Amino acid sequence: MRRTPYQQTEALLEAHEAAVDRLTEVLEQETEALAGRDLERMAEVAQRKLACFAELEQLDGDRRTLLARARQPDTAAGMQALLAGIDRSGRLRERWRALLARLEACRHRNRANGAQVETGRRHVEDALAILCGRQPGPLTYGQHGERASSPVAAARDLGSA
Repeated sequence: MRRTPYQQTEALLEAHEAAVDRLTEVLEQETEALAGRDLERMAEVAQRKLACFAELEQLDGDRRTLLARARQPDTAAGMQALLAGIDRSGRLRERWRALLARLEACRHRNRANGAQVETGRRHVEDALAILCGRQPGPLTYGQHGERASSPVAAARDLGSA
C-alpha cells in the first residue's frame, strides 16, 4: 500500500525527532566527558556523534527527495508550502518548527563543546611550548608560511641546570 504525502512526511518527522533525541543525548554525554576530562569516553562519544550526524544527513536527503516529489524548492519556504499543502490541522508544521528549534539547540551545544575542546587544546600547546623552551601564545607565520612562535629569551635545555 502506498503512503500518502502526509504519512510520508509524518514518518520522516518521527525519524528526525528520534535522531535528534539521540544526538541530544550524545552531546550531553560529550559535555560530561569534557568536564571530567575522560579521553576514552570522549573518543567513544565522538564516534557516536559522527554516526548521529550521518543519520541526520541521510534524513535530510530524504526530506529533499520529499520536497522534490512535491515540486517544492529545498528552502524553508518550500518546506512550509509542502506542510501547508498536506496538513490543514497544522500539527506537522508545529512539529517541524519544534524540530528546527531542537536542532538549533544541538548546534549551540555542539559549538560550546567545540569551544571547550579548543580551549583545552590551546592549554596543552602552551604547556608544550614552555616545556620546549618557547614562548607560549598565539602562533605566527614566517615569510614562507611556516608556523613559528617567538623563542623564550634565555631558552635552555630542561635536562641541565
